Amino acid sequence: MAFGLAIDVPGADGQRRLLVPSIKQADLMDLSQFVEAYEAIVAKARDNKLDLDDFRGTTVTLTNPGMIGTLHSVPRLMPGQGLIVGVGSMDYPAAFAGASPDTLARQAIGKVVTLTSTYDHRVIQGAASGDFLRLVERKLLGLDGFWNRAFESLRIPLEPVAWMRDTTYDPELETGKPARVAELIHAYRQRGHLAADNDPLTYRLRRHPDLDITSLRAEPVGPGPLLPHPGAGRARSGHPARDPQDAARRLLPHRGRGVHAHPGPGPASLVAGAPRAGLGGHRR
Repeated sequence: MAFGLAIDVPGADGQRRLLVPSIKQADLMDLSQFVEAYEAIVAKARDNKLDLDDFRGTTVTLTNPGMIGTLHSVPRLMPGQGLIVGVGSMDYPAAFAGASPDTLARQAIGKVVTLTSTYDHRVIQGAASGDFLRLVERKLLGLDGFWNRAFESLRIPLEPVAWMRDTTYDPELETGKPARVAELIHAYRQRGHLAADNDPLTYRLRRHPDLDITSLRAEPVGPGPLLPHPGAGRARSGHPARDPQDAARRLLPHRGRGVHAHPGPGPASLVAGAPRAGLGGHRR
């Protein structure tokens, strides 16, 4: 498959040009090979070094008008191509465009993106196009292990957070959530090094069940209900209570930053970088 990329390139006269070179045999590449080929073809387009071979044989094209804020697009097929996929912007629904971050978190409103598929009926039927978009959705959600394979291919020493359905609100469970937040922070302070990337010679994915942020029983990828915690709440530290997305952003990425010692209440301990800027703060 020759995978075409629609690239917006500014011309010398100030006008914008749309170039569609293709990555050859893209279906035979793993993600790291595809990213390398993608960066190479984009660099050639930006430097005005594309040749005719870069445009030949394109069978499928991806266009991304969402990068300039377009919500929905139905692009036309170019001659000789069987499919073109349009990607819209990733943003909150229009009804919540003016909502504050706290409101979005409290109501668990996440961003959405629209994908469109324009296909040639001579080679692709409607049902096949629908199955294709459903497959893309499953991969973006990680339901078939796509992100695990992607992280391994790119040698990212972290475990991707899996998508999950939200749990039904239960007041009894909510009362125990601050304690679970405190337990998770404590686990990162004491056992963060067990999931740190501390092997400079090879790639190894390290994990520990105590460092699983999904133990908060809230969706960690998108915004969710606020997680109150004595060390992170507004009343004590002056900062707003954390939502699951903020918790994931603060805790998860630091696991792979290597190991360091930090002074604490007692002997120095080895931890991944999270405790220094973790929920509730930690003195240096």
